[in-house]
Amino acid sequence: QLRSPQGEPIPNRDSLIYLGGLLSADGRPDSEVSRRIGIAKGGFRALSQFWAHAGISRKRKLELFNALVLSKLKYGLTTLWMVTAQRRRLDGFHARCLRKVFGIKAAFESQVSNKEMYKKAEAQPVSKQILQSQLSLLGRVASSPADSIGRSLCFIGGSVIPQVGRYIRRVGRPRQDWTSEVLKAGLNTLGATDLKHLLQTGEVKLASA
Repeated sequence: QLRSPQGEPIPNRDSLIYLGGLLSADGRPDSEVSRRIGIAKGGFRALSQFWAHAGISRKRKLELFNALVLSKLKYGLTTLWMVTAQRRRLDGFHARCLRKVFGIKAAFESQVSNKEMYKKAEAQPVSKQILQSQLSLLGRVASSPADSIGRSLCFIGGSVIPQVGRYIRRVGRPRQDWTSEVLKAGLNTLGATDLKHLLQTGEVKLASA
């Protein structure tokens, strides 16, 4: 059992809060995604009168939404790899909030799709924003010195082979690791040439959607 510097035993815990983020013993992001949505939802509801105020411009509402709500939603999620269902939960919450900010009813009532709504807001779904941050982080880590802590945690030596590749895989469905999945997403999003450039220079540029 782990012990503190004073020699006292440290109890085992299923999760803990560290630097504002929730760390789970099983390494899964479900609890942190739910927690992020809950925190952002509380902040959004606290400003419900502000969103409904007719005398405040949409531009100003969007600025404060991004600063006070979206920042809480995205905090810490760059370092997590989420499955499709989790990304859809984030995008769904994001879209519902933007509709209230802009006074646009649900798509079946307003006939305004989420794609049109994002265009009005000049924004991307939050999952795409997080992916862009993840690719940027991957580039910074890959282009850092070979002996840096971040690089040694993600890649084998001076290569761009994920650390998970050095271990013998257990029987059963493998768990998705951050480095491998962001590399795959980068290949699908950027293409092989731009991904190689990202890993060498740390620079990434995504086309707006």
